[in-house]
Amino acid sequence: MGSYNFTKQRKKVYQLHAEGKFFRDIAKEMKISATRAHQIVRRIEENVPKEELDKIKASVSKRK
Repeated sequence: MGSYNFTKQRKKVYQLHAEGKFFRDIAKEMKISATRAHQIVRRIEENVPKEELDKIKASVSKRK
């Protein structure tokens, strides 16, 4: 697939998802719908390289 535009907002949505927050909580915090939050996470997981996703998950787990 082509490159996916991994904006700051999308990165923040994925970080919140990696922290274990529910889509409704992500939606409230980011002021988007829960459906949109789910769609963003799904597209990120499909299009962003696994190594980059692992970096985000690792940084989130270090903060806990």
